[in-house]
Amino acid sequence: MRKSIRRIIRDHTEQLLEASYLPAANTEEAYMLEYLLMRLVDDAPLSHKQTSTLYNKIWSPGRLIYKSRTKGF
Repeated sequence: MRKSIRRIIRDHTEQLLEASYLPAANTEEAYMLEYLLMRLVDDAPLSHKQTSTLYNKIWSPGRLIYKSRTKGF
């Protein structure tokens, strides 16, 4: 997360106002939480929607994990 924060500050010349860490049991769970948070905030990353409010260029790896566990829903 810290690496991503530094990249966003450098590339977009914006300052971080708040950072939150969500506890997860393992890496897969963390990626799924990241994906669900992306869906909650906006409907697509920048590569899919140019007006996205997310700085993410691609979907989180948690998207594939989530879809495999929920059978695509």
